[in-house]
Order: sequence, then structure tokens, then C-alpha cells
Amino acid sequence: MILRDITTSKRVGIRISLIYLLISIIWILASDILINSYITLTWVNILKGWIFVFINALLLYKLIQRNFEIVTEKKELYQQLIENSLETNLIHIDGEIVYINQAGVNLLKACDRKQIIGKSVFDFIPTNEKEKATLRIEETNTRGKSSPIVITYKCLNGEEIICESLGFITTYQGKTANHILVRDVTEREKAIEKINYLAFYDELTGLPNRNKLYAYMEKAIGNQMEEVYPFIVMFIDMDRFKIVNDAMGHSSGDKMLKEVAIRLSASVHKDALVARFGGDEFVIVMPHMKKDQSPIFAQQIIEMFKNPIHIDQNEVYTTPSIGITCYPDDGDDVDTLIENADTAMYFAKKTGKNKYKVFSQLLRDDLNNHFILENGLRKALEKNEFILQYQPQLNLETGSVIGVESLIRWNHPKKGLLSPALFIPVAEENGLIAQIGYWVLDTACRQLTLWHEKGLTDLTMGVNISPIQFLHKDFIKHLEKILTDNKLDPKYLNLEITESVFMNINESLFLLKKLKEIGVKISIDDFGTGYSSLSVLKDLPIDYLKIDKSFVDDLHSNEKNIVQPIIDMGNNLNLQLIAEGIECKEQLMILKEKKCHIGQGYYFCKPMDVNVAEAFLKNNLK
Repeated sequence: MILRDITTSKRVGIRISLIYLLISIIWILASDILINSYITLTWVNILKGWIFVFINALLLYKLIQRNFEIVTEKKELYQQLIENSLETNLIHIDGEIVYINQAGVNLLKACDRKQIIGKSVFDFIPTNEKEKATLRIEETNTRGKSSPIVITYKCLNGEEIICESLGFITTYQGKTANHILVRDVTEREKAIEKINYLAFYDELTGLPNRNKLYAYMEKAIGNQMEEVYPFIVMFIDMDRFKIVNDAMGHSSGDKMLKEVAIRLSASVHKDALVARFGGDEFVIVMPHMKKDQSPIFAQQIIEMFKNPIHIDQNEVYTTPSIGITCYPDDGDDVDTLIENADTAMYFAKKTGKNKYKVFSQLLRDDLNNHFILENGLRKALEKNEFILQYQPQLNLETGSVIGVESLIRWNHPKKGLLSPALFIPVAEENGLIAQIGYWVLDTACRQLTLWHEKGLTDLTMGVNISPIQFLHKDFIKHLEKILTDNKLDPKYLNLEITESVFMNINESLFLLKKLKEIGVKISIDDFGTGYSSLSVLKDLPIDYLKIDKSFVDDLHSNEKNIVQPIIDMGNNLNLQLIAEGIECKEQLMILKEKKCHIGQGYYFCKPMDVNVAEAFLKNNLK
């Protein structure tokens, strides 16, 4: 705009000059050739001169008027731009404010300009920022302009705002002045501050996050120069958090995590670090603590959570599972220390929760074996590495075989024949249990059909069903298909279900009733070790109670308190009693005396491969 006005002004001046030149030439020619040739009077020459002066004055007036209009237009335009600018424009002379636009009045929370004009620019700068402002003014006076800075301004109402400021030298009413452009960047700076905060702190709990944890530990390790100072790393996972989250909602889960953060923070001294690692996982780093001191501290944390957490007038209980590592014994870098603490925590949780484990290489070896098993399990089905063995079940009164229990074994290519106790928990953890369970069910039903075709017609088949498989959404549909495919009468199939399924009694009861409609038999396996009670048991559509081996082992010491009540209960409910783990004649005789109906165990025979089992059945089935 300004360049265009300057160009226009030059064109006007050139045009007037050319016009003036042309008129002058015409006038000279006209006056010298025409007037002087015909008119010789003196007054005419005088008049000619005055006319020339008049024309010059008129042309100069036009040129000055046009340029004055351009300057006026530029000034008005400049004033409008400054006054209507959304950014603050402030002019001061030696620190005294002589002009501020309406945006600046609004920025400084003033009612009008009178509250600002005449004051020092330093009246609006906080004390801790005045040195920065002074340096920028000096830079402006020296260089003609200053570099942009972020500086705090103090408003008339006491509020402080963060602004971006840029100054340059100008002229105001004939005096050299400083023109400052000011932009409010408070929201931007707050957003940047929040981003920087979230990079190192957890938004929910306010604790340091994983980034801050790693930086803290790297610094602690890096500071160990001549003398090594040990420190403890505790990896903490809160038990039952998922249950609280699912049952009470994420809002309640968040409140629980905040309270956990408060309690953990209160348990450490100021030099320690408590960080939220993610989810319901926390890490504590305790400087200058030795490994043999860590169990005492870990137990203090466990004791701390014996008191409930109050959430919306509800009492919620959570317990910590803690894994402990020590620098430098268990690792000399952050990743190793964290991984080893996590490994120790995994075993603390696996072995019962609400406890601590101190890391050792044995734990790492166990975990590696766990992963080896898990990876092998994923391929074991397709490689046909699973087999079923069969253990006969006998009528204790007659001694005849009435059925068999199918027991899965894993014929591992490197480790040999593995018990289900080693790999079934792994399969339940990684989600393979349903797939393996359906293979067991199908294989057992197919084998029973073959035995029936070979004349072993009254034989029943017991199949263990994992609680996870039992509660699988398609369990009933898969079961019906397996029975149909193998042309097996459902009454010969006995599904053995552990008591843990009764944690969800409503859904379990519905499924049990569906199974009874199909016609299969149902056993409660390991009875007495889980969740059943007489009030629940009497309403369940079941056929057998299996007495756990641990009770059979303790027949002498606990016979009046454990086995006899179970047998009495079963008889009163018209259920068949099956005793597991019979290993000697004395146990057999006591069970017969107590009116237990069926038994199995090494006293009769161990679980057998299919061919050996078939020969045994032919000789003993009556």
C-alpha cells in the first residue's frame, strides 16, 4: 500500500512537471512570436509575466495539494491499521507510554487509555521480568529492533499474562520512540507447558511417568563414578484392579489409582521416586537401599493396603504384588532392572498375590521355560503332540470298572511327556485352553465310541473341563456337535467341572441346566477345595462329587472332619461319590467303610496309553 502511494505521488509530480514544461514552452512561443510581434505595449509584457507567475503558482498548488492528500490518506490508513489491529501496539519514549491502541487497553484490562498513557512501561512488568525487558529495550535502541521474546505482563487487575513481544525504533510527534508489538500467548504457553508436563508426568495421578522414571534411573546409574551406591527397584501391580474397573466403572477405577498413588508416595522419603508405569502398575526407586533391606520395606507396603480404599461410600480392597531388583546385583541398565523386577512381580502374583518376590536368576529361568512352553503350545495341536491317557474308575463295592477318566499329556519333542499341571495353566493364560479342551473332548468321545463298538458298552468317559472353556460362549454348541459327530449317547459322557465355576453362579447354573437337557453327566471335581457350599450344592443339577486327593491322603488325621461329612452330604443329596488318589489298601478299606461308591488311583492302576487301557478294560469290565 505504501509503495503504491509513493509511486502514485511520483507520477503526479512528473505529470505536473511535464504539463508545466509544455505550458511554459507554449507560453514562451506565444508571447515571443505572437504578442511581441503585434503588441509592443509595456503593460502587456507586465501582464504576461504575472500570468506566468499565476500559472506556476497554480501548478505548484496542485502538486502540493495532491501530495498532501496522499500523506493524509497514508496517515489515516496507518492509524486505522494500528487502532484496529488485534495485536497490542504500544509506543513509549524513554519508558513512558505515549500511545496504546484499543487492543492494548483490552489486553491490560484497562477501562480506557487514560489509565495507561503517561505510565512507565515497567509498571506493567513483574519484578522478576524487568531485567529481561530492560535488555530488550537496550537492544532495540542499539540495533533499531529487538528479537522476539516471551515475557510476562501484569494487568491492572493484578492478573499476569504471557505475551510475545517485539520492539523497533520509530518516530512519534517528532521524537524518537520505541514501538512495541505485543501478542497474548498465554494459552499457547500453557499448552506447551502441559505438553512438557505430560511428557514426564502422569495426568491422572500426578506421579512421574515412564519417561521420568527412565531419566531418573539413568541419572542414578550415570552418577555412580568411583563408588557404587546400590538402589532398589520395586515393580508393583495392584491386584483386583480389573474387577473394580469392570464392576464399578472406570471413574471408580481412576479414584482407586489416585489413592494408590497417594499411599505409595507417603511410604517413601523425598529422595525416592514413585512412578506410574502404566495401567495399575507402579515403580518405586529407593536410593541407597540394599537388597537385604528391601523385604522389610515391601512388607510395609503390603501392610499399608490392608485398610480399604473408600470410593463413593464404598469400601474397596486392593493388594499389591511386588517384584524387587537391586542395582547393580540384578542389572546395570534401566531396561534390565525393570524387566527383572517385572519378572519377580509376575511370580509374586502367580503364587498367590499380595506378596513380594526378590528377583533371582532362577525366576528368570522359570519365566524362560514358561515362554518356551507357551510358544510350543501354539504349535502342539497342529503337530499332534498331545495324547490322552486313561485312568479306570472302579466300583469300590464290587471292584468292577465302570468308567475311565481321560487325562491329557503333552509329548513334548524335547522335554518328553509333560503333566497337564505344567501346561494347562499356561494354556489358560494365553487363551489356548478352549481349543485344547475341544480337542480333548472330541478325542475322548471318539475313543469311547470305538470301545463301545468293541463290546465295552457300559463304559463311561470322564473329561475335565476348564472353567474358561465351560464359560466359553460356544461351549454348548461345540459339545452338541462333538456328540453328534461321534454318534455318542450323552449319558456315557461325564463332564468334570471344578468348583471355581461357581464364582459366577447364575451363568454356571444356566449352563448346567442346559447340559442336563442334553443328557450328559456332571461331576464337581476336587470338591471341598473351592467355592461350593451346601446351600448352593443342593440346587445344582449334578451327578457326582469327586473327593480331592488331599483329603484322601489325610484320611487318618481328618476322617471325622472332612471325608465323612462330604460322603454324608453326597448320600443325602443322592449323589455318587468318587474318591481320587487312592494309593493303598488302607485308604480303600476306610472309603468302603464310609460308603464311598467309586474310586480311582495308583492302587488300582496309573493312567495308561490307549492300547494298554483297552486291554485292562477288557479284563476288568464286568
